[in-house]
Amino acid sequence: MTNTIITTTFILYMRPNQSYNECIKQLNDAFGALTPLTDKTLNEINKIFELKYIPKHTHLVKAGQVVNKIWFLNRGLLRSYFYKDDNECTTWFMTENFPFTNYRSFITQQPSLDNIITVEDSIVLETTRQNVYEIYAKYSDANTLGRIFAELYFLRHDAHVYDLLFSSAEDRYIHFLERMPGLDDRVKSKDLASYLGMTKETISRLKSKRKIAS
Repeated sequence: MTNTIITTTFILYMRPNQSYNECIKQLNDAFGALTPLTDKTLNEINKIFELKYIPKHTHLVKAGQVVNKIWFLNRGLLRSYFYKDDNECTTWFMTENFPFTNYRSFITQQPSLDNIITVEDSIVLETTRQNVYEIYAKYSDANTLGRIFAELYFLRHDAHVYDLLFSSAEDRYIHFLERMPGLDDRVKSKDLASYLGMTKETISRLKSKRKIAS
């Protein structure tokens, strides 16, 4: 059964607690908090998004495919990973109120090196690369919004790379808790260990130390 069939079937029986209008408002609030957008721009942005309900363990992106879609995560959690020596290496966690895709593939139109999979049942707003670039071309404030998201993505990625290169295991874990509060209880220890560049045993030790301290 393909992901498309799984998603379509899921839409039929899932009873979401967020309507399309609620999800669009969530997107508008998140975008508007970053930069002023005219009503006309917001209306045009709203038109290009389609609401999707995606069950957990569903791949939105698989390594080797060219990515032509981008999503805004209203509810749920996703993980980006690649394989090395048959082991999954987690590269990112995608959390609510932020757009996500495989940006390398989305921008360059080269095959993705990573996979993106839902960790939890998720609600997303989906649109296409063509739609996004058409909006950029028509509205300067939308172009500004795209630049701001690119800058935020770079800063998050840069902070994570810096941690992997220069921070101790404990500091990496502390910084993760500060940047993504509550997420350590929503992801598997092995995935978090992979993301932070340490072993499961180290993660378990750090979690135990945190519980004792609290």
